[in-house]
Amino acid sequence: MNHDNNSSLHNVSASSNNSTGRTLRPKKVSAKNLYTVTSDEDEDEVLEETEDEVEWNVDDPAIINNCDTVESVISSGASSEDEQVKVTLPKTALRSKWSKMLAPKRNKNNLAESSNETNHWVREEIVVPNQEPVTIPAPDEDLRDPYAYFQYFFDDSLLESIVTYSNSYSIWKDGSERNLNLTKTELQQFLGVWMYMGVNTLPGIRDFWAADTLVNQVASIMSFNRFQKIRSHLHFFDKSQEAFLPAGDRFAKVGLILDHMKKKCNDLDQEKYYSIDETMVPYKGKFAWALRQFIRNKPHRFGIKIFNLAGTSGIVYDFLPYAGSETFRGIEFSPEEEALGVGAKVVLSLARSIHDPANKSVFFDNYFASVKLVRHLKDNMHLLSTGTVRNNRIDHCPLISDKELKSKGRGAYDFKSSDGVQVTKWMDNKIVHLVSSLSGAGPEGTAKRYDKASKRRINVPIPHVIQLYNNKMGGVDLSDMLVEILRSPTKARRSQCICVYDGPGCCKFMALL
Repeated sequence: MNHDNNSSLHNVSASSNNSTGRTLRPKKVSAKNLYTVTSDEDEDEVLEETEDEVEWNVDDPAIINNCDTVESVISSGASSEDEQVKVTLPKTALRSKWSKMLAPKRNKNNLAESSNETNHWVREEIVVPNQEPVTIPAPDEDLRDPYAYFQYFFDDSLLESIVTYSNSYSIWKDGSERNLNLTKTELQQFLGVWMYMGVNTLPGIRDFWAADTLVNQVASIMSFNRFQKIRSHLHFFDKSQEAFLPAGDRFAKVGLILDHMKKKCNDLDQEKYYSIDETMVPYKGKFAWALRQFIRNKPHRFGIKIFNLAGTSGIVYDFLPYAGSETFRGIEFSPEEEALGVGAKVVLSLARSIHDPANKSVFFDNYFASVKLVRHLKDNMHLLSTGTVRNNRIDHCPLISDKELKSKGRGAYDFKSSDGVQVTKWMDNKIVHLVSSLSGAGPEGTAKRYDKASKRRINVPIPHVIQLYNNKMGGVDLSDMLVEILRSPTKARRSQCICVYDGPGCCKFMALL
């Protein structure tokens, strides 16, 4: 073989140690069998041509110019004396094209990759453990009044701490001559005025004291200048100890009130059904850094995100502010829980505050849900759960394909169960997946849906687990709606204060329930 020929460095060649001494040179190579080697003495081609999609001629100058000079040696036998083939690999542009064609095709429905992964899923309804009925005791006589209920959250110890820290900050900022001299009574008046602004809304805060739009319920309690001074000096930590705050804790400056509110919420008498979802405290300022989030489908798209645990009544029992990588500061997880992902860790951290979890149930959406999370809650916390789930988190459950389900029409569904966890696939406007350890697909119910063909509302079959999810999932959304109705002004330069300003509003609607 002539090694002076420049093209010979880029050709696929084979040399044999047998008696024939033949040189085997293929004329064409397909991407599918690029690395397939045969040793049939009756064949003149080592690499057979079996496909037409990406055929190329190794003698073509266009191919030669797009090849690297590095050669790969592929052995076709078990010993070094067997035939060997030198294959020149194409450059990046051609490699990327071949890699797409050589890559195994993915199942778009994300069904099982092998029979070993699907043999534990069966088409049977799950057996739900018996749960004792949960009755919420009547509130104490002292908490039946809305103002008394609000004082349960903003008690004397919290108000006195805020007064102390605010006066200390005033001295640090303005000097002792211009001290704020805030008292607990005046702080209560400030909170009352601020919450009343959410009931009787005006375009701006100054309008409550303006001559044309004067509101006596506000102006008779406090002047505008005094209100603004208290608002600008309000503090929730000791300014002299700022250097000793935990590094990286974005909510350290409001930790006093957040921890206090969290404890008060956890101590409330709880319900049987809970929902976990995110809520947005509106904020568009530039001082929030990574705290400010954007969620497209929320009423307030920009703001600080908080994960809430709420009952079906809208009462909030726990919350977790989102702080990026510091969200789970101080919360311990096992290696198994760490592997479940961020959304699952939110559920696990909030679910720990549920009293008597064996008799309770929790609902969440597809941001959090997975088969592994539902199974972990059932096996390790004895907590039953239900959630919509994304198609790539169903643990290779072999449900029927999207095409087959759509062909059966609206209301068709399929389900499989494994170890007390059931995955249900239902066809509505679009295909919906649910995973649950609380309920199965039966007993089947009906739902009213508008039919474009007949131009009227018709009855559509609906699995029981979806009916249960629709009835019990709306606790956090109900809480958001009620807070929004009576939302007080939240504009502030300090982004951490936005969460604090939303706290009294949440307590206000909870006191009115």
